Amino acid sequence: MGEAPVELTSMQWLILRWKLALAVVWMASLAGVASGRTTMDVEIGFGESIRNARWTPVFVTAYDPALATARNVILELSVPLNGIEAPIIRQGFTIGPTPRTFVLYAPVSQGTAQDLTAVLRDAASDRKLADYLAREDINSRFGSIYGRFFDREVYVGISGHSPYQRLLAGQFSRPEWGAGVLEPARLPSVPVGYDSLDALILTAPDFDAIDVEQQRAILDWVRNGGNLIVIPGADPIPPSGPIVDALPARIGAVTSYGLDRATRSRLKLPERFDRLGGRELTPVPGAQTGSLFDLTGALTAQRRLGLGQVLVIGPDVSQLRMSGPAAMDFWRPLLVEMVVQRPAGTPYYAWNANPRSQEATNFAMDLLGEIPGVGTFGFSYIAIVMIGMALVVGPVDWLVLKLLHRQPWTWITTSGWIVLVTAGAVFIGYIFRSGDLHIRTLSVIDQVDEQLIGAMDVACIYAPRTGYYPLEVATKEWWSPPLLWMGDSGMKSPLEMVQDQRGNRPPSSPGMFMNVWNLRFLRGESFEPAPRLIEIKLSRTAKGLGGTLKNLGPEPLTDLAIRAGAGWVELPGTIAPGETYAVDAKIQPGDPITDSQAWIENDRWRRVAESKSVIAPTRAMRIAEMSQRRSAAIDRLLKSTPQVACVYAMSQPPAGPASLPAPDAIGKHWRVIRAVSPLEVKP
Repeated sequence: MGEAPVELTSMQWLILRWKLALAVVWMASLAGVASGRTTMDVEIGFGESIRNARWTPVFVTAYDPALATARNVILELSVPLNGIEAPIIRQGFTIGPTPRTFVLYAPVSQGTAQDLTAVLRDAASDRKLADYLAREDINSRFGSIYGRFFDREVYVGISGHSPYQRLLAGQFSRPEWGAGVLEPARLPSVPVGYDSLDALILTAPDFDAIDVEQQRAILDWVRNGGNLIVIPGADPIPPSGPIVDALPARIGAVTSYGLDRATRSRLKLPERFDRLGGRELTPVPGAQTGSLFDLTGALTAQRRLGLGQVLVIGPDVSQLRMSGPAAMDFWRPLLVEMVVQRPAGTPYYAWNANPRSQEATNFAMDLLGEIPGVGTFGFSYIAIVMIGMALVVGPVDWLVLKLLHRQPWTWITTSGWIVLVTAGAVFIGYIFRSGDLHIRTLSVIDQVDEQLIGAMDVACIYAPRTGYYPLEVATKEWWSPPLLWMGDSGMKSPLEMVQDQRGNRPPSSPGMFMNVWNLRFLRGESFEPAPRLIEIKLSRTAKGLGGTLKNLGPEPLTDLAIRAGAGWVELPGTIAPGETYAVDAKIQPGDPITDSQAWIENDRWRRVAESKSVIAPTRAMRIAEMSQRRSAAIDRLLKSTPQVACVYAMSQPPAGPASLPAPDAIGKHWRVIRAVSPLEVKP
């Protein structure tokens, strides 16, 4: 006799259906994982190192061997910067069945680098194909991403086709110096990609193989304070090209140079290094020449290009097996005008951003953030809300439920009141407006050799209401939140950015999301040349400085000052548009920038003006220090070249580098001009 069939209740049928549905979803997810064969590899840094608070190349290699045709994908790179914001940089490209490498550029902060992530998504379905988490990027050499941060003073990039690149990198293996090697195909094609370098060495370069955009990017970086060193190999050099035309010497025939016993002993070289291969050099007019190894003739040629230096070395020094103090004794004289060589005993900040740049950015943010009518989320607001909740949840809620004989409902009503008040506090910013919409900008523009070479910009938006704010910026500019350490708040606010080979910028649609009463700061850097704004004709006289300054811009110039050698001059008055200002002033001893450095490095910047032993810089001088690389290059140039002056001025243009399309947006803009010009010597 068979058993009676088991009858399931409606509840049991419901549970069974849920179990079957969950099983189907689980099997589908397993199938998706099994079929997802997209592979992504992420490499961060120039060579093997990352420079803190600098724009850094991020190389992404991706492929899917199962693809029959190319697939459009979107890469999302999340780069936490200052403890409270995490820019999400998006870039689209295509992948296929074979590996392809793409490059993005991101400012990486040592304090938040472990939270850097990359997600590769299908452009059509938005499905995640692969991901990367920096905190899990552990390998045998570095141990973690923190091991990739370069904590020394001078970092040199090396590239080219020489077989001795690793040997050359070993010459810079010192506690305070270091080098990284990058293959020529990966050389950045935008100037910001070289931001982490103090100098770039091209050894045995094939200029025909280096893309024109790569060469132009290198030269734009040099004009903005970078340094290029070329060690030509035995291969032919093209007659012209962006870098070849900028070299301080024409490269001639292949030759060899003899090294005597004394030179080999001084450089700790083996006896077999009695001869060294290289190329003959013919310096161009205006280039400085130098010798090596106690040999006669022009073995090196160097000249200034903008704020940077270009150096050509005839002998192939990459072949030398020297290291330690001997290598530094060889390289220090060659790089004396290229990199900051810190005097012994002065402090160095390995992990922090440059103190001068950091304090200048703080000063600029304080200036931009002084907006009238800005709402504040103070303690009084919180106190009022808490008192109101206590009254509603307490006596009012209790009395109402008692009258309705529903006091057990208090568990539900209390939660409801909390949700209602919280939702109201969040969404009230969408409804009510507090103050006016403001956009403020501040630009530091550098002028060298009678043209503008680049700019550092800071933009500030005040949001009177919660919503999206589209910021319109120049296409060829690299924007990010200010690279300042502000503590790690744990949860970071995402900030979407769009990147291509022209720049990095906020999306134009729908814009940046901002809560009510919030201030949003962004910092951008551009390398676009433009016509000069000041015509400078200055000379040294027996009294000090003489000559003229002509305002070529449309706004009056104020905060006038001049640095020259080991002295400076603060000029009274303003220069109207088109007006010529006569300069006849005595140079005051000291330097408001470098003499204040010791105070800045000891975190006493704000006491500079109160001290009689330290010179207080003008407002324009102080703000101009935002540009770390260009500021350091100007310091070196003024120190090494007495016949050079740097003019500072400030203006308020009607429009800035960033704007809001809203008709009711109130704008205010400042501009600092820092112009480097040669000095003539007159009796």
